[in-house]
Amino acid sequence: MRTWSVLPLLVLAGAANAQQARLDVDPALAEIGREYLETVYRFDFEGQRAYYTDESVFDDPTAEVFGEPYHFVGGDAIVGFFQETQPATELTVRVDIQDAFVVGNRVHFFVHYENRGDGAPFGSPGEQVTVIAKGFTILRIVDGKVLHHLDYIDYPGMFRQAREQTEEAGER
Repeated sequence: MRTWSVLPLLVLAGAANAQQARLDVDPALAEIGREYLETVYRFDFEGQRAYYTDESVFDDPTAEVFGEPYHFVGGDAIVGFFQETQPATELTVRVDIQDAFVVGNRVHFFVHYENRGDGAPFGSPGEQVTVIAKGFTILRIVDGKVLHHLDYIDYPGMFRQAREQTEEAGER
């Protein structure tokens, strides 16, 4: 006679309940995330500051192309970083959020960045360039505050596009 253990069924049922709990998300999180990102991309530093706590973290591991990954803790440090890196040249930045989804307290954004203007930030000073990059932004939001902002941006692609445009302009 065969005996079947109910343990695997209980484990599966527990996992399904836990999974359902993670899927019951607050749809307002995506909107909070979008509003926050608008403050970042408009260089609205005071608006941006309202989303942070002293424990908020900003990370961009893909920024290692600039020497080391970006890592800042606390609203003042994060806003200070964005103020320092605000384009010092005539550069138009357009950000297009392609898609977003929410899992738990994290909002995941697929983003396209379009930068037009002086190529100095991309190693091509004095040249007019248009560079487009893809990126991912993951925000952990709790009680309307951004506790963790994590970016992954295709910086090498941006530099490659600027270099190609500069080379093309030089051939004319």
